[in-house]
Amino acid sequence: PFSREKLESMPGCCYLILGFDGKGELVDLLHQWALKILQQYGVVDLGFDEGQFWWDHSLDDYYKGFGRPTRQSEFFSDDTPHTGGVFDYIVPMKYISQIWKETSEALKKAYPKSILYGHFSHWYKTATMMYPMVYIWDLPDDPVELGKAYYTAMAICYDPVYKYGGAFQHHHGVGRLYGMQMPKQWGEGGFEAIRAIKDALDPNNIMNPGNLGFKVK
Repeated sequence: PFSREKLESMPGCCYLILGFDGKGELVDLLHQWALKILQQYGVVDLGFDEGQFWWDHSLDDYYKGFGRPTRQSEFFSDDTPHTGGVFDYIVPMKYISQIWKETSEALKKAYPKSILYGHFSHWYKTATMMYPMVYIWDLPDDPVELGKAYYTAMAICYDPVYKYGGAFQHHHGVGRLYGMQMPKQWGEGGFEAIRAIKDALDPNNIMNPGNLGFKVK
């Protein structure tokens, strides 16, 4: 019988988890429809156990104490000084491989002890959204140096995105960490227009002070 481990070891295979919510009858119907579509492409149904295991344990690797390796322990021990972050960007489909290649190579050149990986979260007709994760380790155990490495790594990651016409942001951010990149993303003229509209609508600077590249006061 097929298992997730066996399938993942086969060239060109990937592991897909499907989930549906709502009333029981609707969930059953959506599940049947999805399975019917997938089976047209040779998908092997592994049943519910693998999906349930993911549901119960999908966040274990973020934290210590669950008896499973943490997310970074594949690369370095938990007590190793390191920095990292999760961000997301949306880029034209035709450039995604080139952006990933250039980003990975530039990051490795700057920090040999680093890794860039992630997943594609959303797909559109002309573009895709990625949630890459960066880890850099074997760094000085100093908050200032770790902070410098973080911002240097992020600059390495977002420059190729802008180069190929994409948009970059912090994952679940509010525009504070990368707000200074707004002129790059919109163009100097475009961001000046946005800033002028903001000043006209919000002369007392109540909305988003210091965020999204807007002035603090």
